[in-house]
Amino acid sequence: MSITREEIVAELRNAALIEALSKRQRPEPPTGTDGEETCRACAEQLREHKLADQMRRERAFSAGEVEVVRYYSRQAAAAISQGKPKASVWSEETERITGQSPSTATRLHKAYETFQDDPEIGPTLPFRIEKVTRDKKDHIEIVVTNVPDDPAERTTAAMLAKLTTLRRPASRGSHGGARDACPKCQSPMTRTTYDVCQNDACGHMVTHPSKTVGRAPFHDETDSPPVEIGGDLYAVEVRAERPFHDETKRERTYRKQDETVSRGRISFVSREDQEWADSPHYWGEAPPDDPPEPPAWTPPPIAPRSHIAPAFRRLPPPAMRRAEG
Repeated sequence: MSITREEIVAELRNAALIEALSKRQRPEPPTGTDGEETCRACAEQLREHKLADQMRRERAFSAGEVEVVRYYSRQAAAAISQGKPKASVWSEETERITGQSPSTATRLHKAYETFQDDPEIGPTLPFRIEKVTRDKKDHIEIVVTNVPDDPAERTTAAMLAKLTTLRRPASRGSHGGARDACPKCQSPMTRTTYDVCQNDACGHMVTHPSKTVGRAPFHDETDSPPVEIGGDLYAVEVRAERPFHDETKRERTYRKQDETVSRGRISFVSREDQEWADSPHYWGEAPPDDPPEPPAWTPPPIAPRSHIAPAFRRLPPPAMRRAEG
């Protein structure tokens, strides 16, 4: 019994269909989702946001510095994915993407340099920030010294996770907060605010109530001598602490503003200058007299008709010429 060509093609088609149906297929994403890859990217981005927020709470870096180091981590992850051990960053591009000023990036470089120079903390960092001079200009490069073998450790979130364990050094002062104390002795200061009208003809000035700014000394910082009672020395002091800047109310009222009166223009002349002005002294030469006023304008005389050339003389009307002829 012979088999035709059509029957052979049908058998091969059936075998191919059976093989395709028996092969394990990738499940389709559920309705309302974008697929497994998209959900994984969303989870990675959410983890990155959480790690950045944790770095802000740990206060090893300021909020602006966290945005810059987050951008550096993203650049380092992109360089690893391309098989490069380092990536160059530019100040203008960093400012445009992060919204932070170049001074914020400079503070981050100095703070990060302290960590990477530490013999214990340096090897645990995901990358190094190095300054390279090319064409007489300084350039910042993000260098990844130890490339992780696990692909999951090469992401931006994985690099930020290693930075969340850093703590702010004691040598670096805390960022933020009011610094209203005396810069010389750190004592409280009295602040008085004036509002002066910009109109020279008015010169009205409003004086707001004075207030004390800066931190008041605590009880253990006072140096009052103890009192001797019955042969023993006693020192008892109770003093309420002033609220810090984050505990004060943000509302300010100026109840005496309507009671103020105009004091005229403010004079910054010293007493010596005033006494010198009242005493006899050389006042200089008198100004010269005003020049005499010019005479009033008079129209020039009209030239007689005989002075006009015959070619430019105006002829009389025809009736008068006939009468004269």
